[in-house]
Amino acid sequence: HTEQEQGVLLSSLYEDILQEGMMGGLIFTWQDEWFKRTWNTLELDNSDRRPFWSNAQTNEQHFGLLRFDRLLIKTDGQIEEWDGITPMYESDNGPISELYTTHDEKYLYIRMDGKVSNNWLETNKPQLVFDVAPEQGNDRVNEIETISFSEPFADFWLEIQSTKEAKMKVDVLYDVFTYQYGFELKMLDSEVRKPLSNSGVFNEISLPLSKELTRPDTGEVLPFNSYETGQMRFGNSNPDSADYDSLADYYIDDTTGVMEIRIPWLLLNFKDPSSKEIFGDIYSDGMTSQQIIEDIGIALVMTDNNGKVTQTFPGSGNDRQKISVEEVSRYKWEPWELPFSSERIKKSYNIIQETFNNTP
Repeated sequence: HTEQEQGVLLSSLYEDILQEGMMGGLIFTWQDEWFKRTWNTLELDNSDRRPFWSNAQTNEQHFGLLRFDRLLIKTDGQIEEWDGITPMYESDNGPISELYTTHDEKYLYIRMDGKVSNNWLETNKPQLVFDVAPEQGNDRVNEIETISFSEPFADFWLEIQSTKEAKMKVDVLYDVFTYQYGFELKMLDSEVRKPLSNSGVFNEISLPLSKELTRPDTGEVLPFNSYETGQMRFGNSNPDSADYDSLADYYIDDTTGVMEIRIPWLLLNFKDPSSKEIFGDIYSDGMTSQQIIEDIGIALVMTDNNGKVTQTFPGSGNDRQKISVEEVSRYKWEPWELPFSSERIKKSYNIIQETFNNTP
């Protein structure tokens, strides 16, 4: 839920308490708590390092009315926050002139500067390819038919179709959800076998909502249920903006041509970004697999509405191109032991404040 929805829901629950003549109730909790865990992400992070970063995928870390994430970059199309950051790529040819990357305790951020201000997203589809796990990956994304890499590279693929459709996908061999609930626990409908390496196949990224449950009173079987958490949401994540959306993942400013994207660390299989710990080879070592990496490789493929390649970073931007992995820029950052944060009252606070104020 958005911060505004949180306030409406809490106010509704409080009004139910009053209507039923109960003694009272309290809101859980006052502040967000980075150290918390949730059952459906319990095995996806390093339990000893939870306080060092903010996991956007773990809901119980964000039940408070007071936020602590510093939001180094607000996805609002403004570039002042990027001052001092050197672009990973620059080009005079194609719809994108520069690509930048940075991070904070909650997100990996990408910025792409369009050279035209008439909304280049209407005629171009950015596709970002990430190399996270150095010992595996794909030399192609099957859906991008005319582009390949000189060696296995791609672990994650972010495709942005429009302001209404965008999603992150994961290499089928690096899909932790399918491994855990299909291969290991066998809770999915279809049988899951170990996928082939370097297949070029990418899965949607999912999280479970509930495990299968049999009601003891009726015998009714409630099925295993999940949702696609890799779907990206368009919107402005600047809390000072009139159209603020606390759940926004990406935004493009029509007047400047600037697109900003924020990716939760867990969507890239990070167990702990503060120590650069990611999942390792899950089909060999299971859910406890882990490895420490040095950096993340990021490549860009731009296609038009007909699927024709219009630009690549790195490379010539031509169809039938093999991108040299050696030329891919890699994002490096320093591990941290002291996380930075910034307190901010959520939009839900004011809604609840009004509800309490209007209560006889």
